[in-house]
Amino acid sequence: MKSTFTYISDFRILVQSMVGFLGAVIKKNQINNLYVFQWDELLLSMALSNDIASDLGLDKLVSQIFSETIIGVGEVKKNISKDLEFENYDLKALNIAIALYRYNPKRIIEDRNNIISKLIKDTNNREKIFRKFKREDEYDTREEKADSDNIIVILKKGVLKIDNTLEYREKKQFDFVIGIINLTTEICKIKPQVVAEYLSDYFSMTLCTDIFQNKKWNYNFRSSFLDLFT
Repeated sequence: MKSTFTYISDFRILVQSMVGFLGAVIKKNQINNLYVFQWDELLLSMALSNDIASDLGLDKLVSQIFSETIIGVGEVKKNISKDLEFENYDLKALNIAIALYRYNPKRIIEDRNNIISKLIKDTNNREKIFRKFKREDEYDTREEKADSDNIIVILKKGVLKIDNTLEYREKKQFDFVIGIINLTTEICKIKPQVVAEYLSDYFSMTLCTDIFQNKKWNYNFRSSFLDLFT
């Protein structure tokens, strides 16, 4: 069978189709998943590479592979740790990290403990990925207090203000914030006591409750905090 590709878009469509086909082949099929897992390092490096188009679906494929596999994935964390940082808002790295750390009872306990050690107990990784969430009026020390409904994330330099327009103004930042909360939720499913010990300063119970009860926020933002503590 011969095919002629005239434009770059033709190659893009082909690769997207191939990636989609692989995703369909491994879906809920452990044997196929184990087979594709052989190329985990290659697929992971391609998915995280800035030199490869981000719309090929590689990050989704890698996420699917890691979230469904029964193989220990502890050693893969080294690659994710250097790419995942709050300030760079790298959604590809974050989505893959969520899949890597997604609770999977079929994995051995040792692998799950390895996951916890790499991401949370490691001080450098923890401080690079997670940021403290505060109500704006708690953080703002001016006499004229800021809006108590707004949430701010304390960055290394300055703050990220989360108001009800952020999703439309800076969707990438908004999605990243939701992703960080989802990542924490997945880790909490593995060892909630460790999350309580190391991440309670980042997400207070009072703040999470306030956000969920505040109907000003959209459902996705509110429910992400509910999932964290349920």
